Amino acid sequence: MYVVKRSNKKEKFSGAKLYKSVYNACLSAEMEEKIAKKISRDIMENIQLLAKGRKEIKSDAIFNRVKKLLAKHNKECTFMYDTYRDIS
Repeated sequence: MYVVKRSNKKEKFSGAKLYKSVYNACLSAEMEEKIAKKISRDIMENIQLLAKGRKEIKSDAIFNRVKKLLAKHNKECTFMYDTYRDIS
């Protein structure tokens, strides 16, 4: 499956890249490592289910779903995830 970036460039979906971005947002929000790992794993699995059977998915769809899922756990993690995207 491919992710269609905001620039319309396509790249192969990377569960590891998604996991890392969620995990880093959680740690930046001073979340315990064990909890950050669990949330990152759960969100990665959720996104993989969202994308199942698709040839491509827009990065905005992934981003919005991750923000929604993170907000259920910790608003500060959501802010950190959102902020990272703005600066990258």
